[in-house]
Amino acid sequence: MRQHGNAALTVEQRGRLVKDLKSGMTMVKAAEVYGVSMTTIYRWQKRAKQLGDVPLVDRTSRPHSMPTAIPEETRQAILRLRREGKVCREIAKETGVSLATASRVIKRAGVDTSSQSADLRSPAPSS
Repeated sequence: MRQHGNAALTVEQRGRLVKDLKSGMTMVKAAEVYGVSMTTIYRWQKRAKQLGDVPLVDRTSRPHSMPTAIPEETRQAILRLRREGKVCREIAKETGVSLATASRVIKRAGVDTSSQSADLRSPAPSS
């Protein structure tokens, strides 16, 4: 995993910091030497205790779960209705999601959302 762009310490420096703490360096001194806050010192020390000898790499900031994500059945219904030619406003009303949610699901799926294709049920104007 690449190092985070704003990370105060590299993986190697984190390892040295933990090693220095184990060899008796105080947290205050470590914070001064490594130029980080006490919070950072506590964080890396705690993580080192949890992980053991595993390198202290950056963690992902991606959430473990998304409790507000719409159910897959709803997502499929939105896409089905869109392919049937319904516009976002109708889809939102039928599926019980907001207009923004319906539009976002359609856009992420790569389904055409242009206004010309939005009303697939009406005939083209004749000249």
